[in-house]
Amino acid sequence: NNIPDTSTYTGWAIDQSLYGADADSSADPDLDGLDNQTEFNLGTNPTLSDSDSDGLSDSEEVNTYSTDPLDADSDDDGLNDGDEVNTYSSDPFDTDSDDDGLTDGNEVNTHGTDPSDSDSDDDGLSDSDEINIHNTDPNDTDSDDDGLTDSAEINTHQSDPNNDDTSNDGLSDKALVDYGLDPNVDHTLLYNAIVQSIADLRAGSTVSQVINNQATITLTLEGSDDVQSRT
Repeated sequence: NNIPDTSTYTGWAIDQSLYGADADSSADPDLDGLDNQTEFNLGTNPTLSDSDSDGLSDSEEVNTYSTDPLDADSDDDGLNDGDEVNTYSSDPFDTDSDDDGLTDGNEVNTHGTDPSDSDSDDDGLSDSDEINIHNTDPNDTDSDDDGLTDSAEINTHQSDPNNDDTSNDGLSDKALVDYGLDPNVDHTLLYNAIVQSIADLRAGSTVSQVINNQATITLTLEGSDDVQSRT
């Protein structure tokens, strides 16, 4: 029987094709920072510096990050240990490095969010809440492009962060907020009054202040020979 007994160091060294000085228990033939005795104890490959091919040397995994040198994805979150450490600065031993409720793998591979930042777009809503509760874009501070951040819509105005005109009255949420009006209330009459009032005016006419939900409409007319009177 010529099959080496790999349960012993000598048999393991033969099985790993270690001979001469390379077979010494204190040798490090793959130059990964772990000697043969340690590799034997761990079950790693003494001739490969990165036994699990995850981008981290066996020594880095054992001595620096405490990850598994035989498992490319120690926390089974969908990102290999090397990518977590070298690319995303996430924790290779924590499935959710930023504790936002999304696994690191889902953040990177599915949503394109930052696995090390619980609020990737810094809009005041966590990535998980944007995806799982509000259906907003966790990479866009203003998902509906109405000029109000997603957080301001949800936490301050209670408007819909996915609809730039929550009340469907023809006035954007931002416009109503700027005028001191509630973006959740239908202001169709106000909208129609504005549209009708300025329909025949030349470019440059403006609508001014709204205070305490009371609109004061001021129309400024530009000079023109065909304007006979002003009100």
